[in-house]
Amino acid sequence: MRIVVPACVFTLLSLLSFAPAPAQDQCIGWATVGGAVTGGAGGEVVTVSTPAELTSNIAKEGKRVIRVQGKIAVQRISMSEVKDLTIEGAGRGAELEATFYIESAANVIIRNLIISAVNGGQMDIFSMEEGANHIWIDHCDISDKRNKLDGLVDMTHGCDNITISWNKFHYPDNTLDHRFAMLISHSDDAGGEDAGKERITIHHNWWADNITERMPRARFGKIHIFNNYYSAAGNNYCIGPGVDAEVVVESNYFENVNNPHIFFDSVSSAQIRIDDDNQYVNVTGRRDVGQGSVFAIPYSYRLDVGADVKRIVMAGAGPFGTPVSAERRNKFFIGSAPQYAPAFLRPGDFFTLHGAKRGGREKLAAIPMVIPAKKPVVQLRVNK
Repeated sequence: MRIVVPACVFTLLSLLSFAPAPAQDQCIGWATVGGAVTGGAGGEVVTVSTPAELTSNIAKEGKRVIRVQGKIAVQRISMSEVKDLTIEGAGRGAELEATFYIESAANVIIRNLIISAVNGGQMDIFSMEEGANHIWIDHCDISDKRNKLDGLVDMTHGCDNITISWNKFHYPDNTLDHRFAMLISHSDDAGGEDAGKERITIHHNWWADNITERMPRARFGKIHIFNNYYSAAGNNYCIGPGVDAEVVVESNYFENVNNPHIFFDSVSSAQIRIDDDNQYVNVTGRRDVGQGSVFAIPYSYRLDVGADVKRIVMAGAGPFGTPVSAERRNKFFIGSAPQYAPAFLRPGDFFTLHGAKRGGREKLAAIPMVIPAKKPVVQLRVNK
């Protein structure tokens, strides 16, 4: 094994630490930076089946896990200054017809739910505002079934440290013009509240039927987009960074879509970095890249091979998605922040080490590994 490490030294410490490999539902990304996302873990667990039970338990204080049974319809779920909360489906078929207003909230998990809306107006299914932080939306089916909403997920007004993972986004048909899925920062003039924030990870989502654009549309933030499947045929564009937005686009699968990634309105302060593993199948239009060095990713994460993303995401996205074979989950990246980063490797994994130097990320080495079946975890120690 030969390692060329010009920027920092990586020491392989095999047989040091053994533990289960990260589960599909383990939170990774920006939501884990600067604090943990545990939701209501360790607190009271309650199952609810009526609107009154749902809203009263959300209003409580302390750690709590709310499990939704069956279908509950609520006009609007207000989560102002809520913290340490998990809302999750109690089983397959758990559904909320609701819109969520998540304001100044922290450490919130919403997962394993079918989510649509009772009615609309200018509301979104998820409106995260006023500094909401450390939020994780995971394994949900999110749609505007009645074509009445403004959008599906908006993160504006100083939101930060958010992970959006393993969700399916879609619209029922193409009769509504405003089929815009996800907005990050609401205005070109919002730098006063959004600059230095809006740090969001978007991974393993399925951008599906009848979405026109905003997958996502972003301003000001540092957005990491990896291992997503884009199949929204007839769209305008997929990923559209605008004013001062920095976007890293890695190992995604774009199929039958237009304009996979563009500088929105040709804004010169937007930045896009891509890897060499994004898949473009029967796509048209622009694939803009460049205009800056983009941010260094500060956390550890694994990449699925781009060619496998369609299969993996179609099987795994949405409530209680079916995990697929992980044998080709085979790239591991060590972010620049932790001095000691654990890397969980499976038998036969191939992984690529990345290290940070002067604020940028450089590819250091590509090392084929053969991990013994009885010792499936290897810990990498990063000596900076």
